Amino acid sequence: IFSAQGVATASSSTLYAQDDVQGLCSAAQSGGPDVLYTFSAGTGQGVDINLDADFDSVVFLMTQGCGGEGFPLACSSTGVLNVQGLAGGDYWIAVDGTQPLQWGDYELTVSVQ
Repeated sequence: IFSAQGVATASSSTLYAQDDVQGLCSAAQSGGPDVLYTFSAGTGQGVDINLDADFDSVVFLMTQGCGGEGFPLACSSTGVLNVQGLAGGDYWIAVDGTQPLQWGDYELTVSVQ
């Protein structure tokens, strides 16, 4: 991830990724390949997440990554996710395909304020 002036961006692909996590919305539970990112936020901060993908995608926010007892917080199949009033701590963002064969290149932009 490249970070400048409070905004982080990542350009990558879900090609060769596995389906490791599931989000709240039904599109995030379909077995599509996913890639995870983590960030930290302070109490009361919010996060703006924008996903521009060339495949049918979903982006979601969780309180813990793979293999944990994390809780999914929010999910969006539109590529835009805004969550305000976070409790603080570490969070995980998943870029996910809506189906097992939905994978490809994407650009993710994350802003914590």
